[in-house]
Amino acid sequence: DIENGYFDKLLLTPISRIALLSGPVLAGAIILGIQTSLILFVAILMGLQSATGLAGILAVLGFGMLLGTGFAGFGVTVALLTGSAAATSGASFAFFPLTFLTATFVPINLLDGWLKTAAEWNPITYILQATREILLNGWNWEYIGQGLIACAILGLVPFFISLWALRQRTTRK
Repeated sequence: DIENGYFDKLLLTPISRIALLSGPVLAGAIILGIQTSLILFVAILMGLQSATGLAGILAVLGFGMLLGTGFAGFGVTVALLTGSAAATSGASFAFFPLTFLTATFVPINLLDGWLKTAAEWNPITYILQATREILLNGWNWEYIGQGLIACAILGLVPFFISLWALRQRTTRK
């Protein structure tokens, strides 16, 4: 949309800048919410019994949607900073490996060296810990709080950088 000028046309409308940025971010949250729902549905069919019941499953869905805002916000940020569809696609593809530099497959206390350091600094680790804890052990508010802070970092940092980049694109020079 930026490369072909459509985004510039949207900037001429009375839509607020926050709404222009919120649209793609909300779409990303919905997409990841749908994907999370499908995974949870299959897990339930395969015998998942959440320690926190339906409320826990809904909480995990919420975490998935919050994570989606981070993924989408990162893409929007790169799009606004570069104005290039190719750079945006490449950056989104580069964001994907971050999910593997976490404690996804192995508990963090069993990791060693640079992988443990990467997992400890990766916000996605704390989101996964929170969802795992909710489903397996119950409402552990320490893990849930860490997961929510990680979601805030992944969602808000790109959003504010996007707002700044949008102002830079629309400021007269």
